[in-house]
Amino acid sequence: MLANGAKLFRWAVYPLLLGAMSLTAAEAFTAPLSIFHFTRQAFLPPEAVAQAASSGCAIELDELFFGNISDPANDLRIVSDRGKEIPFVLKKVLRPALVLRDVQLNGKIIRNQQLPDQRNVVDFELEADSAAVSAVELVGKGLPAGSLLTIAVGSGSNFVTAVDKFVLSDTTLLPEVVNRRFPLPRKLTGKIVRLTLEKGQFTNLEAVRVYTQTGELHPNTAASKKFNIQEIDRKVSAEAVKIVYNVKFMPLTQLVINSSNQRYLRKVTLYSSSDRRKWEPVTSGTIRKFDLDTANTLDFPENKSKYLLLQIENVNGAELKDLQISAVGTVYQWWLPAGKISDSLTIYYGAESAVPANTYQPEELPQPEITLHLAAPRPNKLHKTGVRDRGSWQHLAGAVIVILAFFAVVGALINNKRSNKILPAD
Repeated sequence: MLANGAKLFRWAVYPLLLGAMSLTAAEAFTAPLSIFHFTRQAFLPPEAVAQAASSGCAIELDELFFGNISDPANDLRIVSDRGKEIPFVLKKVLRPALVLRDVQLNGKIIRNQQLPDQRNVVDFELEADSAAVSAVELVGKGLPAGSLLTIAVGSGSNFVTAVDKFVLSDTTLLPEVVNRRFPLPRKLTGKIVRLTLEKGQFTNLEAVRVYTQTGELHPNTAASKKFNIQEIDRKVSAEAVKIVYNVKFMPLTQLVINSSNQRYLRKVTLYSSSDRRKWEPVTSGTIRKFDLDTANTLDFPENKSKYLLLQIENVNGAELKDLQISAVGTVYQWWLPAGKISDSLTIYYGAESAVPANTYQPEELPQPEITLHLAAPRPNKLHKTGVRDRGSWQHLAGAVIVILAFFAVVGALINNKRSNKILPAD
């Protein structure tokens, strides 16, 4: 029986193992495109073929690529419709950007009094009237809720109103609200900033700060775009709301957090993880919305992780309603050189193991003006499961177990028949 089983094993199982191993070896050297799980077509607009041929073109990475390519600089192949491999290089896209920042203007309070009609007026005089006022900040507690605030800018005799009788919110439920910031709907230039309060007084006003906004052109700023992130878990407690996202190694730099609450101030903390067991802190900050002041972004250095955990602390057990959270990240492109471009390309990606680096690594390459259009991903028809695939070992092991179990059953039946032929002893 053992001899027969060994023969059957050599006849059925051994060729299966040998065939799987030899198939993988053949694929590795004769058909390298078969190691990729997915393909994706990239098309040039007809009117851009000639320009791309002379100046090159680009393919922009999206969520589907980041989630299926371990190393976007190496682990893929781009092939023309003629079957020729196209060299490429991964580039972070840089573009000119106007970076805005607030600059505080020097000045002093020259008037703080109550008028006969019970209105309260504070005049803040600027040292110079050449800068356009973009925001006013009031420092101090005690601005009464329901009071009407008017902000005007002018010469002292003539004023232009920027904020007209704005109803102040109740901030007693917000933690640590000392500074009340009022961005102006439009920038105004003048020597005097006049604050007028009706139905209330500036009883605890400690200081007035006036700001202008300046812009600096940065020629090489990382371009950004919106990415889609997937929420996979949410836990709510009296202390905080914790939301876990599958971000698929996308190069994120910012979360935008909005709520339908009329006013709020919340501390937020962001963590990253590769396995949802160990979490590393990324950044923390505050989001707020009250009066005219809104801060709804959480910025952080470019982060490429599999999971993100966003924690939003509650105040007095109350959570923010109708949370709307979106993500922004860095734009990456594959740049393809001129002279080798066809109107249709195929991207092979999703290999189970690392693919050797592409040899095309120019030190300087001008940014292409043409970006290809991408079609939906498809399974790679050339891909065949081999022993180098993580999943193939499971299938192979399962097949071996089934075959061995079959032989065990056959052997048991044979032994049972033999035992039935033996007569019982007297």
